[in-house]
Amino acid sequence: MLDKTKISLNTSTPQPVLPQDVPVFNLEVLIARCNETGMYRARLANLEGESFVKATPRDAISAIVTSAKKVIRELVSQGETIPWLVPSASKTVEETLMLVPVHL
Repeated sequence: MLDKTKISLNTSTPQPVLPQDVPVFNLEVLIARCNETGMYRARLANLEGESFVKATPRDAISAIVTSAKKVIRELVSQGETIPWLVPSASKTVEETLMLVPVHL
């Protein structure tokens, strides 16, 4: 377990280490089971990008989040604005909306 305190040179009282500001990006992931194959397709509702088809919902969500994080990281590092889709894409009857907060 990490100790989140530090000892100041001026006192023996442990002082909490405050977390730095870490941006959180909320991804709207739409996931559906493909009837023909039984696999799962994930796509983003609030950011343009590719969709992924994987064997399990977890694998599909993991792939879409990894891809989105890469795109967001590149945009942020270049000082670009993230092109969020407003309003978000509509979900189909088969899709379930999942909100996934991510940190870079």
